Amino acid sequence: MKRLLATVLCCTLLILLACCHGDSGDGVMDRPNYTSINYKLTASQALLHFYDVSITYVDVSGREKTEMMTNEEWHFFEKTDGEHDIDFKMTVTATAKGVQPSQKDGQDAYNLYCDYSVEYYTKPTSAKRTARKALETTVKKESMEAYLQEHSTLALVNYDKNNP
Repeated sequence: MKRLLATVLCCTLLILLACCHGDSGDGVMDRPNYTSINYKLTASQALLHFYDVSITYVDVSGREKTEMMTNEEWHFFEKTDGEHDIDFKMTVTATAKGVQPSQKDGQDAYNLYCDYSVEYYTKPTSAKRTARKALETTVKKESMEAYLQEHSTLALVNYDKNNP
């Protein structure tokens, strides 16, 4: 029984290896011909409570778009057929709100953080991914007003495909 199972397993592996090799005969797999972009951004409730967060990015058509972040998670994904040489970019800026909201009762400190990732695929480059922490700081409740005055604008992300 063990020999039969081992034989079936070996045959399955040989078939899988033959399928993965492809028809090209040179061992090089042909990459699919499309272009895609996948931007992701996560921010803390505290950051969104005290700041307006603006996201400017380039889509798969090469157009620049700007959106405001309204939830703790923001996501943009787009895919198009064909090979396009796009200079994918994403910038994220947080600007202190004009009229500061009241601070939350019972909270000793505020955790301000922001993480992002950029994933893109083009046939010539294959898949590329960059993920980083853009901000992580904790501000005590009694220092929050001074922090906002000193940091009225935060440049959180300045991603450029040509200079990640």
